[in-house]
Amino acid sequence: MSGRDSYDTIESHDITGCIPKQSMRVVSLLEEWLGINYEVKGSHLKHSELKLPLIAIREAVNNALFHRQYSIQGPIKIALFSNRLEIFSPGHFSGPFIPETLGDGTSYIRNSVLSQTARRLNLIEKRGTGIKLIIESVRDYGLPQPLFEEGSHWFKVSLFFIKNQQSGITNQEMAIMALFETKEKLKSADVCQELNVSKATGVAFLDKLIQKNRIVRQGKGPKTCYVKVD
Repeated sequence: MSGRDSYDTIESHDITGCIPKQSMRVVSLLEEWLGINYEVKGSHLKHSELKLPLIAIREAVNNALFHRQYSIQGPIKIALFSNRLEIFSPGHFSGPFIPETLGDGTSYIRNSVLSQTARRLNLIEKRGTGIKLIIESVRDYGLPQPLFEEGSHWFKVSLFFIKNQQSGITNQEMAIMALFETKEKLKSADVCQELNVSKATGVAFLDKLIQKNRIVRQGKGPKTCYVKVD
């Protein structure tokens, strides 16, 4: 995709086949798209570095393939934007979704046969380590923490590859600031829709950004909006 939203699709691929082949093809394609600092190896040009850690890419892709809710019709959707990689899976999180405890080693298995097969094929690490590996690998890369979001029938992982130069800005706050790429002014409803949160939670995020001098509030009542500080 061009920009930070899905308005202009530059390239699109439909990946089919058995799950291990889908995994290999998707990861290979993402390596090409996320490759930087290329070098010549023999007669080929190979990337020597990626915008995201390879282990995070593999774990996020394979977690989606092996833990999605297959009773819901529809494909896994993977989108690459100018600042992030998004992996969208049909079905809610396989266990209680508590963002603060993700990566603590707690494991919830939806597709036990697929999960066992994935471990035998070395496509995923041992049970309960996938999300922890994603979080730790992007942190070691010096990148913002991943954003995990759940809806009524979907689960999404966002991996940001723009280094966080805004000290003290959380993932949710970064997502809000990214909305200003396409909107001059924001309403609380825009934030609630983007983050899939209640109005009270959305306003709380906006208030934190006001306190950090990132945005200002304009107007009152139904006309209230938020503007980015230049």
